[in-house]
Amino acid sequence: MKDILSDALVHMMVFFTLSSCSNNDDNNNSHNDSSYKITITLNEVNENNDYVSITLAGNNLSGDVESPLWSINGEGQPNTLTVSLDKNDFTGATKTYIMETNSAIDVFTAGVQIINYGPPLTGSFKIEQNNTTVVTEAINLVGDNTDFTEDYSFSD
Repeated sequence: MKDILSDALVHMMVFFTLSSCSNNDDNNNSHNDSSYKITITLNEVNENNDYVSITLAGNNLSGDVESPLWSINGEGQPNTLTVSLDKNDFTGATKTYIMETNSAIDVFTAGVQIINYGPPLTGSFKIEQNNTTVVTEAINLVGDNTDFTEDYSFSD
């Protein structure tokens, strides 16, 4: 139940962040778009017990976005303004994902929730905006019910 509520909360945050932006009626396009690159590494994710939800969303105030907007590990994700990863993405051979925009955007938001229910879970989370690191987080979850929960929002 906690997983469902957490997912719903993240998705509502993404929706409200993106839908709260509106166009200027004066047709002034003086904002500066940004490109984003998010790198996440998670080690020792237990597919039966741990919880992982990483959701990214982006858009332009004009609504014009190149498709595919997002790439995950170099592979385009067509027809979507959001991308997400869950625990199943980290239980195989791939432990690091690079998610990046293929074009500059006005609004970006990320919701991350990782809950450990067993052996230590470690990793890192980084956000780069226009090739400059703006967020660097170390993830070190030891013990049952330890969590890493963060929301990040950027707009130009």
